[in-house]
Amino acid sequence: MTRFSVLILLFLCLPVLLFARSPGSITGDSFEYVSGRGLLIETNPSGVTVFIDGRERGTTPLTITNMAQGDYLVRLERDGYETRTFNVTVFDTGRLNVAVKMKELQGFASITIRRDPASSQALPFEPHITASSQGFFESWNDFSSDNSVLLALPARVNTINIRAFGWESVMMPVLIEENVTAALNIVMQPAQMKIERITQLRTRFNPLRSTSYSINIIRFQVTTYGSGTMTVFDSDNLAIYTEELQQFDNPFRSIVWDGKDADGNIVPQGIYTITIEAKALNEYSHREMQSVSASIQTEVNYSLNVLPLSIESGSAGLSFSPLPSVLKFINNYQINAGLSYDTDGFPFKIGLRLLPFNRFELATIFCVNPLLNRENIIWSISGSAKYNILNGTGSVPVAFSLGASYEWATGEYENNLSAGRGIGFFAPLSLELANFSIVLSPGAFWRGPENAVPDFQLSAGVLYRAYLFNAGISARYEFDFNDINNSRLLAGAEVRFFPEPSFVFYALQGGIIMRGDNLKGYGGIGVGLIAN
Repeated sequence: MTRFSVLILLFLCLPVLLFARSPGSITGDSFEYVSGRGLLIETNPSGVTVFIDGRERGTTPLTITNMAQGDYLVRLERDGYETRTFNVTVFDTGRLNVAVKMKELQGFASITIRRDPASSQALPFEPHITASSQGFFESWNDFSSDNSVLLALPARVNTINIRAFGWESVMMPVLIEENVTAALNIVMQPAQMKIERITQLRTRFNPLRSTSYSINIIRFQVTTYGSGTMTVFDSDNLAIYTEELQQFDNPFRSIVWDGKDADGNIVPQGIYTITIEAKALNEYSHREMQSVSASIQTEVNYSLNVLPLSIESGSAGLSFSPLPSVLKFINNYQINAGLSYDTDGFPFKIGLRLLPFNRFELATIFCVNPLLNRENIIWSISGSAKYNILNGTGSVPVAFSLGASYEWATGEYENNLSAGRGIGFFAPLSLELANFSIVLSPGAFWRGPENAVPDFQLSAGVLYRAYLFNAGISARYEFDFNDINNSRLLAGAEVRFFPEPSFVFYALQGGIIMRGDNLKGYGGIGVGLIAN
């Protein structure tokens, strides 16, 4: 190899040798040069105070860009951690990135647990311990056979938490000092029976359904071994159902109520109170036993049946006739998407129906249509607001609502199932029979300033409600006073399936649209989600 070749090789290797230099580097840390100039120091954890040549420069993560080339002494300090000191070299040709893992100062806690000498020897004693510091979970330990344990903990104030089913929990702070063992001797007392953290799977349910919506699961925790009962009270505070609970042998319990009384009959719709009563086992306690109780209210509601409706036209109901019914509870919603076909193209629609306030429902449909006879994809958005005045329950099986709708569309395109571009008003009225809704809905629609006289609209339909599906037929006639040849008749049929679990549904629809002498058909499929 010639002298010239050796010089070229050294020149190529010099940047690598310089950038790889990491004086004071300790295993697990990293020192890396990148483009730029200066020094970046990062630590785990962050918030470490940085001293450079004895001068405090800030806390990590820390970036210093105005450093001159040369060697520096870096010192890292934070309470509870070992001080770290190392040398770095800063070059004009690159920025030095330093990543350091700080090592915590540690001490020890020797913990011994004893049961109260007056406690029953029959009461199981299986303590567990957790230790945490500054809100962070640090360790989990089981005791040895002699109920003692030695923990290595950060050198600061730690919280020791000892618990055992059937015994009062012990929580205490302990100061851990570096390389010092703190001794703790703890005596645990038998726990009084308590019922804690009682919750339920849902606040309302429908026992007529066969899904998870037909039951309610109540969960709670107890503090010691014992037995208990569940009692259900009606709105008159009469006990209608009582169930003996299995003996408590762990803190976490759950019970199920299926909405039936003591005779197995489904209870009427209404608000019910579920009360849990518990008592500790006598043989496990040296105290006088007293029962404790906790209660929670739940609602049996038979309106919690899935009833997805069409929102293809921008108003919830049948395809061509809005229904006066609305979603049952605030924050209920329906989402669906579908693809259809007509002689103009393949419209894709995605819709949303929700109940932001009691009896007040909003619906919207976004439609994208790649028309067959045009180059551009065009779209429209339709929406409606509806307020329910009569809901069809009680002695008068009539439902009634008032609503308004609006549509905006690009170019001359309109959602072919909607009333068209513009603003309209409608007032659906329906007769609510056992499984049928028979609806009649008059309305008016303004298509814009060029048409001073609104269209008159009259729609009607029938919806049949079954266990796993609903189906309907509907028609709407739109009379255009400004141009009678522009009047339309729309008619169609639809069916929606909602197999278990009942929050998912599938839809099929089809029908005709006639404007003057022009008649065309349409059809579509869809899938959706309804939360009730």
